[in-house]
Amino acid sequence: MSVIEEINNQIQIGRSSFRETLESLDDNKWDSSPSSDEWSPRQIAEHAVGAERSFATRIADAMSGRAPEKVELSLNNSQEALEAFNLAVEECDKVIRYVEERDLDKTVDVPESSPLKTIKDNMERIASHSEEHANQIAETASNS
Repeated sequence: MSVIEEINNQIQIGRSSFRETLESLDDNKWDSSPSSDEWSPRQIAEHAVGAERSFATRIADAMSGRAPEKVELSLNNSQEALEAFNLAVEECDKVIRYVEERDLDKTVDVPESSPLKTIKDNMERIASHSEEHANQIAETASNS
């Protein structure tokens, strides 16, 4: 399996986890958080959906491609979040489907302090980011 295939498989796994978490979420906990310094499932979902588009924008810019449009999010429940996530994934996939092995080391435009310097870094982060926030939503909902 090529590096690009491996990364794309990891992206699919992370996204599936995020979808499954949203599908099983009790919407009574949508705006609840265990403490005032922690995000609610709603805030986590809005962040994760926006991040999917941000990663795609960085990659598109590095490849001189067309980036997804910015979208303002206000997700009222897990179903809206799932729909918004699926749209963001669709937009992101329009970008990453053109990434080839030779593109992985291209640099992306990020602040100096960001560890996500290349297309590969950003694609790997798409996978881990979705998984991370799926776990965060599940944990937040169970502790609220």
